[in-house]
Amino acid sequence: MLDLRWVADLKDSQMKELLSPPTDCRVGQNHNQSKLWNLTEFHLAGLDITDCSLALMTRHMPMLNKLDLSQCNHVTDQSIALLTAPGSSTRETLSEINLSGCHRITDQCLLLLKHCPNLTRIDLRNCKLISPQACQQLVEGLANVAPFELLEDKLLRRSLQLTK
Repeated sequence: MLDLRWVADLKDSQMKELLSPPTDCRVGQNHNQSKLWNLTEFHLAGLDITDCSLALMTRHMPMLNKLDLSQCNHVTDQSIALLTAPGSSTRETLSEINLSGCHRITDQCLLLLKHCPNLTRIDLRNCKLISPQACQQLVEGLANVAPFELLEDKLLRRSLQLTK
C-alpha cells in the first residue's frame, strides 16, 4: 500500500517519475517494470493528477486492486475509460474504487465500471453529476451477474447474499 493522499504539489510529472520503469538497471532487476509493479493499494486523494498518470498506472501497476482517487479534480469519465479499457490491467484487477468528490464524472462512468468484473465497492458520494437513479440502475442491471447493494446514497457494495 502506498498512501500519497493530499501530498502538496504532487502532479503528473512526479507521478511519471514514480510510475515509470527505472532508467538505471541493476543486476536482477527487470528493466521494464516499475518500482510499484507489485503494489495492490494506491491512495491518491486530493492530488492534482490527470489521465496521464492514470494511463501510466494501467501500464505499470498490474496488481492494483484498490484505488482511491477521491477529491481528484481532474478525474473525468475519460479517466474511468482508461482504467476500464479492454486490455487494461486495472479492468481485471480493480476490486475497490473511491471516486467520492470527483465533480467531473457523470452517470456515464457507471456504464464503464460495469466492465470491471472484480469490483466489490464503488464510492461515488459527493459526485454531483452522478444521479442516485443511475446508481440504482447499475445495481438492478448487475443483479444477475454480481449483485450489488446501495449502502447509502452513491455508495455501492457487492452484496454478500448468494443469488438463486
